Amino acid sequence: MSVEKIARLLLYHNDELLRKLAVVSGAHTPITIGRRGFGAIIDLPETYVSRKHAEISCTDENFLVLRDLDSTSGTFVNGRLIKEKRLAHADRITFGVPDDSYRLEVEYIVREQIEAVPESSWVRLKTPMCRKEWQSREAAKHRT
Repeated sequence: MSVEKIARLLLYHNDELLRKLAVVSGAHTPITIGRRGFGAIIDLPETYVSRKHAEISCTDENFLVLRDLDSTSGTFVNGRLIKEKRLAHADRITFGVPDDSYRLEVEYIVREQIEAVPESSWVRLKTPMCRKEWQSREAAKHRT
């Protein structure tokens, strides 16, 4: 029996962990990365980050794929400039410069480790109909 692995992104500023984002399998909408104030899921305050800098999508096999969206200053994985890359465990992603103070780190962990994280930090990416259904369920939880 194989153990289901889940992808998780860790957002750091310098060495301070800011967010943990669990990526639910079957995600149809990519995780967008861009400059703060332009609607990205991961929004960074730096001016060298493009409005729509990069995106991360999840494959059916629960692997993450990073794509640079023709950003002005580039997207780096482990210090190397990329256009598109399948992400491996412990990859470090930076934006604009290889030694950026903001970075994402990739983890592939077992579901039990994810479930120990509060669901409020999960990134739930679904089709619009599913998102609406999920929002209704979340609203109902808060009414009780």
